[in-house]
Amino acid sequence: MVIVSAAVASLAAGNAFCLYRFLFARQYHAWKLETAADLQALVLPSFRCPISQEVMREPVVTCDGQTYEKQNIQEWFRRGTQTSPLTNLPLDSKEVVPNLALRQAVADFNTKVCPVLREEFENRKRLENRVEVLLQREVQLQQEIAGQDGRRDEAMQAFLDSLEEREAEVVALRKGKEEVLKDMERLRQTHQEELVQQQEEQNKAVELVEAEKQVVLAKSKAEADSLRRQRDNAVRRVAKRV
Repeated sequence: MVIVSAAVASLAAGNAFCLYRFLFARQYHAWKLETAADLQALVLPSFRCPISQEVMREPVVTCDGQTYEKQNIQEWFRRGTQTSPLTNLPLDSKEVVPNLALRQAVADFNTKVCPVLREEFENRKRLENRVEVLLQREVQLQQEIAGQDGRRDEAMQAFLDSLEEREAEVVALRKGKEEVLKDMERLRQTHQEELVQQQEEQNKAVELVEAEKQVVLAKSKAEADSLRRQRDNAVRRVAKRV
């Protein structure tokens, strides 16, 4: 019974984590991150222990299928209570089973989702601070421009000069990119030619080895024929003497 309950709870936890990743994606929540407390508000209720309301680190499942933090439920049982903290109904057993799926879901949330949301929150704050600084700077510039028309023209010229510099940088970067691509193409062609040359040299080496084998075979055959003729001559001389 405990194992079946744990399996059901694990499946539910896994589905809950998938649903969380679908609904509470980075782009969906970017506009809701107003304060640091909003990060904690995004934690799914199934990730919190019903006893302490804190995010579970070692979730376990009781025989009635409910999930708790291991330390909290063990403390509950040590008090002499054998009822469910949620339903207050008697439990058939104090045995608990680790909820591996939920533990993995919580770990993924802490290591993957939370850093992304925290980064989004920090980026939003930095952007807001930057916008505030820019707005203040804009007010100052407007005040300066209202008092001195000449400074406005200078600022505009500086802005145009900056644009020209940026355009020149972009052109230089594009040119550099083209040169790098050309160098890479030349290196690729050189490498290809080297490979072809190496293959040709290997083929020549193989041909030379085969030719050498043929020469050795031909020489061995000639020597064998010469020895055969010498043997036949020797036999004839012996036959004549007899």
